[in-house]
Amino acid sequence: GIGAPDETKKAMRSAILALKRNSNNAGWFGYVNNQPAHTGLSGAGILSLQLMGSIADREVKNGIDWCTKNLSFDWDKPEQPRPLYVWYYLTQAYFHEGGRNWNNWNSLFSKTLAGKQNIIRGASADGKDIGFWETPGPSEKEYGRVYDTTLCALMLQVYYRYLPTYAKISTTDTAKSLDYDKALVEVTIRQR
Repeated sequence: GIGAPDETKKAMRSAILALKRNSNNAGWFGYVNNQPAHTGLSGAGILSLQLMGSIADREVKNGIDWCTKNLSFDWDKPEQPRPLYVWYYLTQAYFHEGGRNWNNWNSLFSKTLAGKQNIIRGASADGKDIGFWETPGPSEKEYGRVYDTTLCALMLQVYYRYLPTYAKISTTDTAKSLDYDKALVEVTIRQR
């Protein structure tokens, strides 16, 4: 419900059209056209369209369908190059889509990531454990542990970083459920 200047709306429409031109009917997304340069772009393209409000558009639906049929989460035998990059965007795209695809993906990736974390017991200066991930395939090793750990940690935090775009939230209902006036009075009384 937040208003936006006309220039912003025009830029968003242009961005949506450009993303759609970079997808094809099969569901792939490319960098500069609709030819897949990297399978990870499908998740990134889907997520970008979802976040700009195009969650029900054909390109998003085709992309989700293609990813569900062609991309898997198998830590021990990743099928695509740069699997963490691919999985990072797919996790967010499936989360925003919700439903069966998200439930299936969530049950695979969350348990696997938790189990694949490397832990060095008592390694920090204050004796706490240090946890990290290392990419399952050779293609991302060049980016290192910080990259790998960041993507894995962000995937596991997807529940806390976003509201799913498929969930409609009524500001009126939210205000009623929070009862702002009552909360304000309680806070004021506690401060005195």
